[in-house]
Amino acid sequence: MTAPGPYCELHAHSHFSLLDGVPAPEQLAERAAELGLRAIALTDHNALYGVVPFCERARARGVRPLIGAELTLEDGAHLTLLAETQAGYRHLSQLVTAAQHNAPKGEARLPWAELPARTAGLIGLTGCRQGPVARRVLAGDEAGARHALGQLCDLFGPRNLYVEVQRSLRRGDGRLSRRLAELAAGFQLKVVATGNVHYLTREEAEVQAVLAAVRERRPLTARTSGRPPWPPNHESFLRGPAAMLALYPDLPEAVTNTLEVAERCTAAPPAGLQVLPAFPTPAGLDAPAYLRRLGLAALPRRYPHHAARARTQLELELRVIEELGLANYFLIVWDIVQFCQRRGILCHGRGSAANSLVAYLLGLTAVDPLAQGLVFERFLSVEHGGTPDIDLDIDAARRERVIQYVYERWGREHAAMACTYVTYRMPSALRDAGFALGLKPELVEALAQQHEHPAAEPAAPSDPAAQQLLALAQRLLGRPRHLGLHNGGMIIAGEPLAGLIPVEPAAMEARTVVQWDKAHLEQAGIVKIDLLGLRMLAAIADTVALVRAARGEVIDLHALDFRERAVYDQICSGQTIGLFQVESGAQASLIPALQPRCFQDLVVEVSLIRPGPLQGNMVKPFIRRRRGLEPVTYPHPALRPALAETLGVIVFQEQVLKIARDLAGFAPGRGELLRRALSGKDAEAAVEAFRLEFLRGAIDRGVDGETARQVWGLIRGFAGYSFSKAHAAAFAVIVYWSAWLRVRFPAEYFCGLLRHAPLGTYPAHVLEAEARRAGVKFRPFDINHSLAKPTVEAGAIRHGLGAVKGIGEATAERLVQVRAGQPFRSLADFVQRAGLERKPVEALVLAGAFDRLGERRQLLWDLAEAFEMTRRAAQPALLAVPEERAALAPFTPERKVALTFAATGLTAGPHLAALRQDAFARAGCLALPQLLRLRPGARVRVGGLVADGLRRPPTAKGTSFIRLETPAGIIDVIIPPAVYAEGRAALRTAFLVVDGELQRAGPPPSVLAKRVDAL
Repeated sequence: MTAPGPYCELHAHSHFSLLDGVPAPEQLAERAAELGLRAIALTDHNALYGVVPFCERARARGVRPLIGAELTLEDGAHLTLLAETQAGYRHLSQLVTAAQHNAPKGEARLPWAELPARTAGLIGLTGCRQGPVARRVLAGDEAGARHALGQLCDLFGPRNLYVEVQRSLRRGDGRLSRRLAELAAGFQLKVVATGNVHYLTREEAEVQAVLAAVRERRPLTARTSGRPPWPPNHESFLRGPAAMLALYPDLPEAVTNTLEVAERCTAAPPAGLQVLPAFPTPAGLDAPAYLRRLGLAALPRRYPHHAARARTQLELELRVIEELGLANYFLIVWDIVQFCQRRGILCHGRGSAANSLVAYLLGLTAVDPLAQGLVFERFLSVEHGGTPDIDLDIDAARRERVIQYVYERWGREHAAMACTYVTYRMPSALRDAGFALGLKPELVEALAQQHEHPAAEPAAPSDPAAQQLLALAQRLLGRPRHLGLHNGGMIIAGEPLAGLIPVEPAAMEARTVVQWDKAHLEQAGIVKIDLLGLRMLAAIADTVALVRAARGEVIDLHALDFRERAVYDQICSGQTIGLFQVESGAQASLIPALQPRCFQDLVVEVSLIRPGPLQGNMVKPFIRRRRGLEPVTYPHPALRPALAETLGVIVFQEQVLKIARDLAGFAPGRGELLRRALSGKDAEAAVEAFRLEFLRGAIDRGVDGETARQVWGLIRGFAGYSFSKAHAAAFAVIVYWSAWLRVRFPAEYFCGLLRHAPLGTYPAHVLEAEARRAGVKFRPFDINHSLAKPTVEAGAIRHGLGAVKGIGEATAERLVQVRAGQPFRSLADFVQRAGLERKPVEALVLAGAFDRLGERRQLLWDLAEAFEMTRRAAQPALLAVPEERAALAPFTPERKVALTFAATGLTAGPHLAALRQDAFARAGCLALPQLLRLRPGARVRVGGLVADGLRRPPTAKGTSFIRLETPAGIIDVIIPPAVYAEGRAALRTAFLVVDGELQRAGPPPSVLAKRVDAL
């Protein structure tokens, strides 16, 4: 690293200038330290997206971070602003907010009128070549330049305004900077030199050029009159003090004046829980006291028989919550849950919050942490502090109402969504780089399509142009392209958010978004509340509503005791399609060995089929012990309480805390710090310190050194892979709810699923087929009986018109309203009254919605005449006049099923595989009942419809998985890498024939493929 020199960079862009900067904010800070800069400013365009990681990294490297932004004014001029004080930071954030709200989404324009009230605490630089002064000098408008400089002087005051000069070796730079210096002298202002940095080294200029071409939608090859070439040069890189002094032999003070500006700037981004609003509490109670009252009030109901133990835990948690200043946060989340309950909106807390008794007592989660042996310190402790994580899963169909409630409850100036940064992946990088290079669209699209699915393993191209494109696209990967909206993270603040973090309009109506994402908010210690839409909860809520409407039964899911035998019988049968979390092929393969018979088994089931446990080799040892194939052992008797529930295998994150407590005497909060260190990627020094502490603690408690080292090795290996038991338990609640509803009310349950399909693993037609196997009857699409959504009629499911392609739910609702006065009498009557184009009407005919009004093939023939009759509006009597019609043979039943499926994705009749039953039989495929009678190891040929697509999990070392559906049920197929390579083309077809070896007789049976063919 170079020794600090007499220069600080005051104008630098990161990739958060969105298509106008190359480096990450952290890279700017790193490079500044390498070059010996004492300070560096981050001045992204109209944004403070990257200030949190920038400030953190700069401080870590001994470089002073300066917070700024380059604002675009309403006349298109650029102005560079730096926050000198915290008041200046607040004003800068408000100005960025005003600029973002004064232009279409993705642009920003700051009205001049916003500046006078918000310059206190800010240092103004006159800007780049597009600055209010410089651009007038370049245009030869001397009077205009003096007027603009005077205007800025009046706004900021002469002490807080500096004239910015830049020399990036463009033609006229020297002349421009000297003229700006003369103007500065005339106003008794100081001059500062800046690099207008957009990349770190000259080699990155090529990437900057591509980004600029994408931003301007103008390829690099374009020759446009009056516009600069791409790029002007390669000189907008970060320079050290000596290089900057060499650029200004005639104006050395412009370089050294930057130190003065840097010394003045002390602003920092906001941090911590002080941004939360104060929750309104009853008179005489502060937030901690009110939270305590709510918890105590719920104790008798939740714990009628173990109140003393629960009371002790409650008091412990309340002390920690008060010490961390989180009472307001719990009350705010509680208020949201209360709103959901008042409105009948199903919501359910998950994540590490399920470790908390307070969260359970307030109804934030449905998981009893005492019954599950959960560890509060996994969620909160004084030792690790940090921001709590309470995620609320909400009925996806009604989540927007909850989000809007938060806006209304706290005010739109005080609430906003967290953002996300949509970054380049290979397909988007290829498309943008290809556009910038001016390559043929077909070449670019072909390469992009090859990279859409990483499992496809695209071959390296031989075309030089394609090779250049790939190399350039590689350099774009991971850089942010545009702003996105977090799935559900909301920020709520006591003071207007715009003074803390810039706020801009979201693409969604009636939403705003802050300029920091989840990670940056966590870095700053600012709490967010996750309001996540879960489609399964929407399906469950619809099921409950359908049961109430059809049967008059009111279901209270929260009153279920998780003990009903029939529910576990259903799961153990392997017929789990449509059940939350346990419907996938991987989960189904675990069920025969695990045979879950209680809620605790469901928690384990949910936890095991995760990338972490699979990579950590936890699944096979657990299953072997569960089946009695190997003994249950513990490295030390003290670990039995922590590991008994998982048969001596570490499965849950909470077990790491218990092991550290029981063997080495760690306090639970200290154990959570240990778990976090073990799960981190760059914490070797911290891990080594914990290792020594763990070994000392274990030995001090009488554990021999060899055993202590062995146990350390276990938690060192598994801590990064283990899964949160609290999270698994929260999901297991929904598993049970879904299975309970399927067992008790199958028609209503599958109707609820179909209303929100596709959800989970399978498309709608697979859910339809599973419902039939469960004994549910279906009624076809009918233009006079179907509603917009599927509904239950006399115990059978009637498909909804919204499923027809080209119709959709809104149009379907309108059609239901149109027919409310009078049913449709004929196709012509429908065409006249519905007001639809021909294509969607044709789709309705193909779906079978008019089958009661005529034969399907004949109706398709009559469609043109029906539209012609509608155009004869003056002759309505023609609707009843018979016309000459061709005599057409009706469609066969099989053809009708195929047409319905093409128009809706559903069959409303026999299973799709049943249509090919003869072909499967001729191919020698065994029916599922025959397969179930064979023993493992038998050579078999099976066939069916691909149910869920090809899965190639990274943990499977190249092995692929697919599920085949037959009218009688599911067959799991395991495809080794060699078989996959040989049968790639066949695996993309809908109907497969598989030759292989029966691995498991089921249910469901599984086959190890030796060969795959299309039927």
